[in-house]
Amino acid sequence: MKSDLSRDTFERARHFSAVRLQQGRVVTDADWNEQADLTRHRAERAARDTIGACGAPIDAAGYSLVAETNALAVHAVNANVAWIAGEDGALLRTTNEGADWTRIDLDTMANLRAVGEVGGTGWAVGDGGVVRRTSNQGATWTSQNSGTLRPLYGVSVFDADHAWAAGDGGVVVATTDGGVSWRAVQAAAVRLYAVCFTDERAGLVVGEGGAILSSVDGGQTWDARTSGTGAHLRALAAFGTTRLWAAGQSGTIVRSEDGGATWVACNTPSRATLYAIVFRDQNEGWAAGEGGVVLHSIDGGANWIVEHVGTLANLRGLSIFGTDPGWLVGDASTVLRIGGGSPDVVDIAVPAINLSILPGRCYVNGTLCELETHVVWAPTGRRGRGAPRAWRLPDVPQRVAAPHFRARSAGHPRGGARRPRYRHARPHDRPGPGVAAAAVEPVRLDLQFDDR
Repeated sequence: MKSDLSRDTFERARHFSAVRLQQGRVVTDADWNEQADLTRHRAERAARDTIGACGAPIDAAGYSLVAETNALAVHAVNANVAWIAGEDGALLRTTNEGADWTRIDLDTMANLRAVGEVGGTGWAVGDGGVVRRTSNQGATWTSQNSGTLRPLYGVSVFDADHAWAAGDGGVVVATTDGGVSWRAVQAAAVRLYAVCFTDERAGLVVGEGGAILSSVDGGQTWDARTSGTGAHLRALAAFGTTRLWAAGQSGTIVRSEDGGATWVACNTPSRATLYAIVFRDQNEGWAAGEGGVVLHSIDGGANWIVEHVGTLANLRGLSIFGTDPGWLVGDASTVLRIGGGSPDVVDIAVPAINLSILPGRCYVNGTLCELETHVVWAPTGRRGRGAPRAWRLPDVPQRVAAPHFRARSAGHPRGGARRPRYRHARPHDRPGPGVAAAAVEPVRLDLQFDDR
């Protein structure tokens, strides 16, 4: 960190305990800085003598390296087959109701944010405009050119030929020939999170700032609708051609009974951001979101109650097939079956695919290091399986005075195969990304992997 200091007067060997100010003497920056250095040294020495060279609180230990699956979407193909899409190009497929899972290689490391399917033909979409198509219930997939590099957050499939995806910058891409070609249209929205078409021509998209837009010509043009809310809308659900629901920020749920022409607010008991919503029929539905919040309605969405599913993980995907229990997925390998009666919530085990550093605190040589959100091992921006990767803070706004975390590795780190070595380094010249903050001073931790 660049600074203009008159002098550095702190010397540990003197064992001073304080700096005393004298009457009539000019106070300089060195006096204040030496007192700050004495206080810091005392705090670090006390932490080192109490905790040791490295330690963390039992109930809030941070920087644990864990292997997990961070799911972003789920789709129930039928009573037996289901897909889970997630970070790092992960796509898991089961053919026996979740008893066993197979990872499908999609030849991408981009985050897959949405999946959809009708009659065995489906699409997966994600960051960088990634699009993959299957015609055999997800057994094999082919790459398609969406015509955009923007992240795609939502997908809607009507049949084997017609599909739509929506994403960043208000882009909506559509195909009418099974994905052989895609047409991009710019809608009047900053970001679109979800898309839903009820037939080949009528569809809706929702996004930031309560944006709801409708199309009656297959997505070629879009007209704004009044949602009655300024909250970001993150998810869409439909039953039939006229009943629709949208959910999003601050526990907001709005519903329409006229195909999206008008919307009314629903009564919800939570302020959590909702990332997913689904309805089994015109009456019963679920919504799920941050902090493990799950809402349940049995009156068409007019009123909702909280259901406890035994997790605090962010829940990001919901899917239901017929009268079977629904699928609910989220961060930290969270996969649940809900609405099945007794028991009403069943935990499903899935393979670990992603590598993450958990939030919390730890002390390294007396210096407090604090991470407020989990960090994931992810591509740095270039596409393809061989793209360079680094630790990143997912979906977190920029903040100042944050330490920067960097990974060094000879190859892709495998969970449990390598352990990290930490070293204390000088502060950066500029603020790093994320929300982590060191209590004493900004520091950088370099994570170096070796084979020991």
